Amino acid sequence: MNVLQLDAAGTPQQWLDFDKAAYYLTSGKVAWSVGEPFTVLRGGVNAVTGMQSALALPPIMAIRGEAHASRAYRPLSCERPRLFKRDRFTCAYCATVYRESELTADHVIPELD
Repeated sequence: MNVLQLDAAGTPQQWLDFDKAAYYLTSGKVAWSVGEPFTVLRGGVNAVTGMQSALALPPIMAIRGEAHASRAYRPLSCERPRLFKRDRFTCAYCATVYRESELTADHVIPELD
């Protein structure tokens, strides 16, 4: 498993391996994270305390600053067939499921029967 990297706004960027995720976490570059830690990285034993170091990695981490991963990131195009499929052919206003041919993207004011 890997850690999902988001930018600070919450846009997915890439999957991080544990080493890179640990770097971001220990260097204070994580703006926020989501989810309970799913793995713990263990290090050496502290000579003074006798305790082993451990770092719990969350499954999703938002990284501060500019988008670190994909400079080629492009938002998905806003095409009607994709929107209808994404929304499972359901009207956002009245929750009615329609056939694809019956849907419109400009249903701003719902019609009452």
